[in-house]
Amino acid sequence: MAHIRQINIKPQLKGLTLAGLQKLFLKNGEAKYRAQQVFNWMYNYKVISFDVMENLPKSLRSKLADEYSLVTLEKVNEAASKTSGTKKLLFRTAAGHVIESVIIPEEDRATLCISTQVGCPLDCKFCATGLMGYKMNLTPGEIFDQYMLSQEGFEKPITNIVYMGMGEPLLNYESTLNSLEIFSQEMTRGLA
Repeated sequence: MAHIRQINIKPQLKGLTLAGLQKLFLKNGEAKYRAQQVFNWMYNYKVISFDVMENLPKSLRSKLADEYSLVTLEKVNEAASKTSGTKKLLFRTAAGHVIESVIIPEEDRATLCISTQVGCPLDCKFCATGLMGYKMNLTPGEIFDQYMLSQEGFEKPITNIVYMGMGEPLLNYESTLNSLEIFSQEMTRGLA
């Protein structure tokens, strides 16, 4: 499903775990089950607009749209290898930084290499990412959206995710853990 994406500066709802969403909804006087509904829309149906969350009351959809955003990245370019089918995708963050993800297709699976940082502070001599220096850590929502946007228009389902893109995942520990929790949550479907 193709989406028109507009990045803005509202706080991100995308990237919150189920527990984080439940805590937020309870704090705002909403029923806990509403958090499960929003989680399902964001991470399973991969929507980028509160308007399509039809099982939420219009008043709640409007309130969420006024206060939060679901868009974290914009896809700016993609290139595929004619021989291997490997696909490199470039995304722009709301802060204007460019990151990359790579899809590696195989006969029985497709693996997505995702980034956790813009640049990298380690400057390993074998890695080109270190040459650009370190700019920032990615949020769990930006990590998830690499998967969501990479899957759009790719003919096979992405079955595996590896944290081997730009950056060192353990130096962005909390966001990496939160994204892992989102990907592995029982309610999140579509990954092997």
